Amino acid sequence: MKSTKKRTLFPLAVLSLVLLFGVIGCSKGKVTGKVTYGGETVPVGTVTFIPVQEGKQPLVIEIKDGQYTAEKLSPGTYTITVSTISQRQTYNNLKKGKASGPLNPSGGGGKGGGQAPGIESKTKDKAQDKFEMPGLKDIEAGKEETLKKLEGMIDVPPKYADPEKSGLRLDVKSGQQEFDIDIPKG
Repeated sequence: MKSTKKRTLFPLAVLSLVLLFGVIGCSKGKVTGKVTYGGETVPVGTVTFIPVQEGKQPLVIEIKDGQYTAEKLSPGTYTITVSTISQRQTYNNLKKGKASGPLNPSGGGGKGGGQAPGIESKTKDKAQDKFEMPGLKDIEAGKEETLKKLEGMIDVPPKYADPEKSGLRLDVKSGQQEFDIDIPKG
């Protein structure tokens, strides 16, 4: 009986060690850093980690106050892009929307108050003039907060949003590492 136990335990011990080292070797990486353009902090935008290895999905990370944190990255080589394009579009759209007034269905879409443009109302209901869309105050507060957040943004050149032109690469290792992205002006 003793020899059977030894013959069974040894392969189990070897298998356990192989699995343990396999799991340790597959641990994920965490990358943190700051993003600057010409030495100035880029307060908002996105950093995208695009794996060079086929079949893996890119990871898009938001830049908050000039910092980013990419977690659970598989070890390997990544092409990195930095973009502020969608934030600039959001800012411009909110600025345009602010000039034309809030989203309020009773606040003058067409000649009939809350009706669609081109539709006239024969009778005007005074109660309709006092209608306020539920949640409108929260929407307006969110718009103001977003405008304030985007107001001092710095535009990064569009070439850095293109994986073929960004020129940014990183070899991610298991564990934590720091990678500051300083985009030169010009």
